[in-house]
Amino acid sequence: MAYSKRDIENIVFLDETSKKIAAKFWPGPVTLILKVKDKKIEETLGLKGKIAVRVPNNPCVLALLEKCRLLVGTSANFSGQPSFGDSKELTSKFSGYDVLLDGGQITNSCESTIVEVVDNELKIVREGKIKLESLV
Repeated sequence: MAYSKRDIENIVFLDETSKKIAAKFWPGPVTLILKVKDKKIEETLGLKGKIAVRVPNNPCVLALLEKCRLLVGTSANFSGQPSFGDSKELTSKFSGYDVLLDGGQITNSCESTIVEVVDNELKIVREGKIKLESLV
């Protein structure tokens, strides 16, 4: 996650289609899978040339990102299950985390749509709140 598109542009290559999607939906529920530009990040995270990036639209997370610019994290859910909207439910089901940023109850929770541009075509990896027809 990043505070801004500019922060993301420091670590990945944004093609024209991805730039348009970012301009339209960031901050918001669209995650883009892009080619890594920053070799240190690629090596540190054990990436294979690509990384999923997003500018979230949550005031609590954006306040943290304003200070640190980039944050590596995962969704607050079990794979294939919806995200938790209440931190109390999250803490009762997850363990072993280093930090939990508790912004309180999330009232408009939704899964982000994960998109990759492959050969100039949009590929939906996971459909969330934003549908394919809205992306183009």
